[in-house]
Amino acid sequence: MSTDAPVKSKPNILKILIYFVAGVIVMTTAVTNLLVVWVMFAPDNLWKPIYLVYQLPVGTGEGGEVGVTSGGENPLHASTGEPAAGTVSGGTAESSGHTAAAPEGGAAAEAIPGNGIMIDTGTKIVNLAEPGGKKFIRVTATLEFVPPAGYSSLPEAEKAAELATFMSEINSRIPVLEDTIVTLLSSKDFASVYSTEGKELLKKEIMDTVNSRLPEFKVIYVYFKEFVVQ
Repeated sequence: MSTDAPVKSKPNILKILIYFVAGVIVMTTAVTNLLVVWVMFAPDNLWKPIYLVYQLPVGTGEGGEVGVTSGGENPLHASTGEPAAGTVSGGTAESSGHTAAAPEGGAAAEAIPGNGIMIDTGTKIVNLAEPGGKKFIRVTATLEFVPPAGYSSLPEAEKAAELATFMSEINSRIPVLEDTIVTLLSSKDFASVYSTEGKELLKKEIMDTVNSRLPEFKVIYVYFKEFVVQ
């Protein structure tokens, strides 16, 4: 009678090695993607391995020099270098470079960008119009509105009351502002907003669309406090 022990099959070392390498690659890719999304979209008050610094061109000065804004500052008046009047919410803002005419019956000085009332529309994170929806845009926009006629010449007490009334009226239109911005962002692809020209065109589209949807108000500038595409 034969008592030979059963022959054990040898493990396929090559197959195990291939599975191991594939697993390492998949895990590394997943961790890397998670870190990129965390760095790009997580609030900056949370821990990150690196922190992004946003510096966007705001216009061309004499001699072709390009102005740049950085964190922690309010928009400055172009001629005086002082903080823009009527600023409601703090933060850095990038000038849209648009030229707006004074509204009928309003004071020309009050329609000059830098003298208006700033409305922060908050941060929007939207999928770009890309195949598969894998690219995102994160934008924090501030709109500058022409103040009520004669606002700058009012006594401080009356100015405060006029500003409170204006803010109450514009706050009731915040859903329109947010819908306008989100709709425009979601209609863009990466190529159309990545360049400086694309950003400027987007600002103009936001300004023109808001003015057409809310004709009782007048946007004279659009500022980007934050602009990230990924």
